[in-house]
Amino acid sequence: MRFELNLFVWKKYARLVSILACFVLSLTWLSAQNKTYLGKIQDGKSLEALAFVSIGIKGNPQGTTTDLDGNFTVVAPSTATLVISYVGYQTKEVPLKDVGSFLLISLTEDVLSLPEVTIRPKENPAWGIIRKVLANRPQNNPEEYGSYQYLSYNKSSFTVGNFQKFKESLKKDKEKDAKTKQRSPEAIRRDSIISDALRNKMYLWVKESAVEVFHKKPTQDKERIIASKSSLPGDFSMGFAASDFQPFGFYKEVMSLTLASLNFVNPISDGTFNRYDFQIRDTIYQGEDSTFVIFYQPFKGKNFDGMRGVLHINSNGYAMENVIASPADTTLNIKFRVQQQYRFTGKFWFPEILQTELSMPIGNEGSTFDLQIRNRTQVKDPKINEVIPASVFNYATREQEADAKQLSDEEWKTLRLDTLSTREQNSYTLWDSLPELKGPRNLFKFLGGSAKAYYTGMLPIGQFEIPLRDVIGLNGYEGYRLGLALRSNFKNLSWLQLRGYVAYGLKDEAWKYGLRSEFLLSKQKDLRLRLSYRRDLNEPGSFNILSDNTPLLGRIAPRNWIRNRMDSIESFRTELFYRPSAHLQFNPYWHRESRQTTYPYSFVQGESISNSTFRKEEIGLNMRFAPKEWLHKDGITETIYYFTYPVFDFQVAQGKINGGPSPINFTRLILSMEAQNTSKAFGKSIFRLMGGMMLGNVPYPYLFNAPGVRREGGSPIFSYHVFQTMGLYEFAGDRFAYLFFEHNFGKLLLKINSKYSQPEIALAQNIAWGNLLNKEAHQEVEFNTLDKGYYETGLYLRNLLLIPILKAAKFSAGIGAFYRWGPYSLPERKDNFSYQFNFYFTL
Repeated sequence: MRFELNLFVWKKYARLVSILACFVLSLTWLSAQNKTYLGKIQDGKSLEALAFVSIGIKGNPQGTTTDLDGNFTVVAPSTATLVISYVGYQTKEVPLKDVGSFLLISLTEDVLSLPEVTIRPKENPAWGIIRKVLANRPQNNPEEYGSYQYLSYNKSSFTVGNFQKFKESLKKDKEKDAKTKQRSPEAIRRDSIISDALRNKMYLWVKESAVEVFHKKPTQDKERIIASKSSLPGDFSMGFAASDFQPFGFYKEVMSLTLASLNFVNPISDGTFNRYDFQIRDTIYQGEDSTFVIFYQPFKGKNFDGMRGVLHINSNGYAMENVIASPADTTLNIKFRVQQQYRFTGKFWFPEILQTELSMPIGNEGSTFDLQIRNRTQVKDPKINEVIPASVFNYATREQEADAKQLSDEEWKTLRLDTLSTREQNSYTLWDSLPELKGPRNLFKFLGGSAKAYYTGMLPIGQFEIPLRDVIGLNGYEGYRLGLALRSNFKNLSWLQLRGYVAYGLKDEAWKYGLRSEFLLSKQKDLRLRLSYRRDLNEPGSFNILSDNTPLLGRIAPRNWIRNRMDSIESFRTELFYRPSAHLQFNPYWHRESRQTTYPYSFVQGESISNSTFRKEEIGLNMRFAPKEWLHKDGITETIYYFTYPVFDFQVAQGKINGGPSPINFTRLILSMEAQNTSKAFGKSIFRLMGGMMLGNVPYPYLFNAPGVRREGGSPIFSYHVFQTMGLYEFAGDRFAYLFFEHNFGKLLLKINSKYSQPEIALAQNIAWGNLLNKEAHQEVEFNTLDKGYYETGLYLRNLLLIPILKAAKFSAGIGAFYRWGPYSLPERKDNFSYQFNFYFTL
């Protein structure tokens, strides 16, 4: 019995051992069959990495894709065959038998593989997927999340393509000139070293930054640059971020490339099936999820700014997984490719890597090189819908920390999410160590200083800056106005800023001057106290709102060049500036001035007639609200980086005017709103609505002067927010309402796409209304009122003539005509027309 029991137990153990042995043998067999392969896929001609290439195993539904650098990992039996497919390239099969663990695979471009755009009679199978993407935009678009924060590492490189071709073309141009001296062997050697360095050993410019990014819906944004490093001598710029090159997320109706000032209709937008053709090119199975690879491009004959590329849509929430986008119009001077890679955090899809590649031709006919720009942003530790302290946000959307440019190499190692290539490392060292680069180095330092002066309006000189706007001016009363101005920039007294100017008018032969001191009371809320004194000129009937003083160079205003009616003023002003948020600013003030007219004028008050000198004292409040505006701050330099709309301005003031037999009490109210809307189908609309009233019988200099620009002797250059057919000082009043409206159809109405002409049609409608309760009080000065309503309609062409400037930019010229109609139309029909030229710089 005991023997039988032991035999039974022995058989049980023997069976268990045999099962375990079989399991171990099976694992051994499987490990012998399956192998992990690492690889990289590149373009067979350029050797550039190919992102988001589909990699499948023949006979197996599972697969993967390459990352942005073309790298991939796949586990497969050694007897398997990889199937590599990519839009625009020939499909390739790679047997794994007898290959190593690392695969370098080159693909051959196949233009014929790009599908023709076709209008299908039945439902396109890709439409169902795109509809689900559109329906799920609110839950997948990062900008729709309640809040997010992350640390980003940004690396941008600027380099010169076709440099040797450019140098050779310059050499040929010089050979054509008989007066050109023969170049010395030393000059030839120097140029060869410079060319080799810029083409092979270094980049023209490498810029790195580490940025803490915070976003709270709807409009609270903060980018805090904690580290910034540049290889370019004379570089003044702050750190770049992904938003400088492409939108953060591929879900906006219109995709804007800020750096290149280009806008394109997104294929993921309402009405897309009338504009874009979608084709499913592949389906990749990854566990329980599927990735649909969809090629897109505009339908043939559709006239809009569209893109072409590839979307990888994940079935988990039908969210973007990978994006590739390029312009559909291959004739554009600027070429670009946008790539985005997303990662699922367990609950949300969030951008992980964003990369933009731009190519701009620079030079002239026959002497051209490409400026190639590549920006890469990598996101680290995203936190979504977590509480962000209110103290994080202040009035500056992007702000550079004081010591951001002082970090050591060891500190940079902890911030870099990517390694620097040898060529990138050389970019930091060769500018100083290579003697032949001394000349270009000094040139770039000069160009950097010039760019800073243009961008900020300030020319730095030690611990002072010269405000360039105060150096030279032009108007009809002073003629050319020459001046000198200084603004302090004391590093050890950052709370104090002093500013002064002196100017002389060549036509009126008079000196003007002013002084200003400013004290910073709170950096977080931009609370400043400003005291100022001016002895200068002011145009009668003019007023200032906060938007007129924003730190931005802004549009050129040709009306300023022709103003010829001025008052001589002496003024004192005390005011506070306060920003409770990034988009809201308050400006309470006290102002006292003495004003004397320089033209014949008498003011009738009761039975008395006053002289032409008046004294005014007032208190008031200015307010500005710009809910989408981005203000950048670097030290004391502030600039508004993006033209964003809408913008609201409000002013209220109350005061007293002396100069007649009795004081005049008044109250002034002004409202202004400027907005812009870009439509995917109909172009861009811009409008400005303004209104105001003056309660009190005030002298002419304090009325509202309607902004006309027409004068004898010719028509002006077109400018915004003025009446093109109205005389310079034709209308005034104590109440007004103005509407300036323009709609630019872009290229929708005309399909001319010549190298030297790409006309855009724009329509404009301007309306004015005003009133004056006591016109008889103003003697010796001629003007009319607007109580019957003023109307003018305009039609003009932009980009009628294009003149290339260094290939990348273009000088654009156009013509326009406005017609004055309604109650204030002039008796002679021809006098109701006004003709303008319009000029722009475009890319």
